[in-house]
Amino acid sequence: MVMSDEENAAEDADDDPAQPRFIAHVPVPTQKQVEEALVMRKKAELLQQYASLELLKEVEETKSLIGK
Repeated sequence: MVMSDEENAAEDADDDPAQPRFIAHVPVPTQKQVEEALVMRKKAELLQQYASLELLKEVEETKSLIGK
């Protein structure tokens, strides 16, 4: 039998009434945020794999000069 999260939580609460019930509220990233993070990670991996150390230094220097 498949139970919902609420049913599981209710069942867990019934097991030991002396235990305080704790629900963690954490922000869940959106699909778009997850996709953006994956693209950024992949770009960083590709840059590290294919770009020379000199090129990376030049890119960082250019970014600092233009204020990014």
